Amino acid sequence: MAVVLEGVTKEFGVAGGEPVRALRGVSVTIAEGEVVALVGPSGSGKSTLLHVMAGLERPSSGSVVVNGVNVAALKGRPLAEYRRSIGFVFQRFNLIPMLNALDNVVAPVIPYRATFNKPERGAELLALVGLGDRLKSPPAQLSGGQQQRVAIARALVNHPSLLLADEPTGALDSATGADVMDLILSLRETMGMGVILATHDVGIAARCDRVVSLRDGVIVSDVASAAVSA
Repeated sequence: MAVVLEGVTKEFGVAGGEPVRALRGVSVTIAEGEVVALVGPSGSGKSTLLHVMAGLERPSSGSVVVNGVNVAALKGRPLAEYRRSIGFVFQRFNLIPMLNALDNVVAPVIPYRATFNKPERGAELLALVGLGDRLKSPPAQLSGGQQQRVAIARALVNHPSLLLADEPTGALDSATGADVMDLILSLRETMGMGVILATHDVGIAARCDRVVSLRDGVIVSDVASAAVSA
């Protein structure tokens, strides 16, 4: 899925005060199959930009075109269908504590008809992320890295062509974070999907194809990762 943003702004209202501008006229094009890192200090707009791309937040102005469809104009069922066509990895895993790993992976598709066997698909994905022997384990019995792997498997349950990840290694130690990034890059190769991730980790960003830097809701640089690591 190619992603094209043109003049995207996002304002959040504040009671009794001026609205907060999280994004200010952001324009960027991300090619199909690219792995792109969004970097910048806290409050720079990284998470908001991901949420806008995912259709979780509607931009105040501008267009968000993914695979030829303006996500910003979608409502109701078309918006729900779009959200199911991409994968999203949340910053804090967002696993359901009372469900085991397998049930967490298939939870997003339980309410819907699917062309695949849901438990089989969940088990295949958990095996793919190295947790084929932990299907029945609840989140409390998994390490942080394992929980993130479950979250990644859940994001892949609908065969997405685009994976969006908000600080996928932010809650992990450096070694576990590197393992999770290895997994994401391997999935990019085996599944042919594009990846857009927000990160504070320069080492993680350097492993991506491009690094897009934001500050105060504005893109301040957009360079190949080789330029960052050089």
